Amino acid sequence: MRTLTFAAPLAGLVACSTPPEDAPAATPQRPSFSSDTNTAARGSVEMETGAQVDPNDALSLPTSFRYGAGDATEVYVGLSPYEVVERPGDDGEGFGDTTVGVRHRFFTREDGTSGALQVQAKLPTGEESEGLSSGEVDGFGAAILTHVFDGGAGTTLFYQLGLLGDPDGSGTDTEHALAFAASAPLPHGFGVFAELLGIDGPDDDPASLQAGFTRSVLPSLVFDVSAIVGLNSDADDAVYLAGLTMNLGRLHE
Repeated sequence: MRTLTFAAPLAGLVACSTPPEDAPAATPQRPSFSSDTNTAARGSVEMETGAQVDPNDALSLPTSFRYGAGDATEVYVGLSPYEVVERPGDDGEGFGDTTVGVRHRFFTREDGTSGALQVQAKLPTGEESEGLSSGEVDGFGAAILTHVFDGGAGTTLFYQLGLLGDPDGSGTDTEHALAFAASAPLPHGFGVFAELLGIDGPDDDPASLQAGFTRSVLPSLVFDVSAIVGLNSDADDAVYLAGLTMNLGRLHE
């Protein structure tokens, strides 16, 4: 597994990242499974990128671009330009699947509670023969409820319904995912976050706990580092993640 080969150049790219001086504040959605109700600032583009490493059998470089299509709406595309999956014989490697979606915040209350809906599709751009894709189109719809407390701490409840293409037939399988996430600011631009996730899938029912730290070096640039620990036999034992969210500036006002 060539994790260090690709993690090192990524670390260099991260260290050199500098957003425009007038870029709006970033609204990180990575690296958790769930999303909160925040959307990229109107007319601006946010980039999220990083490395996700399972020391036992996988590496991916999840990257997304999010565009603020309105004051409460964003559209996004996500991809992994390079993935490695350990298999008997030669490892599978190459470009991963692509995700396209939209998230819309449909209410915000004065007490700090907000709600959003998210719809996305996963397109099978990964090579099925390399083990990087199911070769099927999957669709997902999610309901999101976020509450921000005085002082900046926040919680998010996230439910997602997935309709998954069946590689072995012409029908679809159903997947349910429920996540609870919490975050809190710390002094000097640091923050802490955690997420409890359970998935009821057609074959496996993984449950996991993710915890990590963030560091906001600028309002428009936030770094993150975290680990995911599996809570049952269907989940990976441990996965490690590091990356950033950066607002690249406004395309228009």
